[in-house]
This record gives sequence, C-alpha cells and structure tokens, in this order.
Amino acid sequence: MMLHLYELSTAYRRVADIGDDMFEQALDQLEGAITEKAENLAKLVQELNAESAAIQGEVWRLQQMVASREGRVASIKDYLLRNLEIAGLAQVKGTFFTVAVRTSPPSCRYTDAALVDLAYQVVVPATTKVDSAAIIAHWKATGEQVAGAVVRQAKHVRIT
Repeated sequence: MMLHLYELSTAYRRVADIGDDMFEQALDQLEGAITEKAENLAKLVQELNAESAAIQGEVWRLQQMVASREGRVASIKDYLLRNLEIAGLAQVKGTFFTVAVRTSPPSCRYTDAALVDLAYQVVVPATTKVDSAAIIAHWKATGEQVAGAVVRQAKHVRIT
C-alpha cells in the first residue's frame, strides 16, 4: 500500500528512533518511497501546467473569436444603418424583429485636453500607491519591517 507523502515524512522522522541494524534498511525504503512519491507529484504538476497552457491558448483563441464576432456585428449594424438612411426608412417591422434607426445620446471626445477651458475641467485628486519594491529593498538592506507592511520570504518547490 502506497503511503501519503505526509505519512512518509512522519515515518522518516521516526526512523531515527530505530536501532542501528534496521536503520539503514528502513531509511533506504523510506527514501525510495519519498523519491517515488515526489517524482509522481512532479509529473502531476507538469501535466497540470501543460493543461493550463493549453487552456490559456484556447482562451486566447476564443477571445479572438469573440472580437471577430463583435466586429462583424458592428459592421452589419453600420451597413444596415447606412442602407436604411439611404432608403429614408426610420423603422422596418419584420416577423421576428423591428429594426429602428435611433439617435444616440451625445458623446464628447477631446483632441487636446490642454486647449479645453478650465470651466470644463475637473480636478481629480492625486492617488498614492504603496511602493512594494522600496519596502522590500529597505527590508533587504536593514532587516526592519516598515510600519503598515509585512515583508516575508517563503519557500517554494521548483520542479526542473
């Protein structure tokens, strides 16, 4: 029966309590089991990474399809608008749909904000952002934490 990795880790710590004659044999068995378990887990990580990359590729492909469809919809609506205006029709009633030409609400686009009169401008307060890189640099240099922030350095597994 294959033990879980956490069970192997616990057993590995208990090997120290075994007598000298059985110590090496028990150690070899546990190292082999841990190596096999770690290898299998590394294979699973690689497989999941590959699946994730494939899904990301599919997401990109689907996003391209969405953009294409949205562009096609805009093009068809523009074509329909032009032709209804040329025909002088404000509305066409069909069996399933009513197609109507409507006036959109006004929109404003500015070409040069510096030329717009101050009466038409709003002051937006500046926003501040915590500089994580500066906090980490301070911590690395002094070992001190900055008030309001916690720098931590964890360990992780790298599979190569």
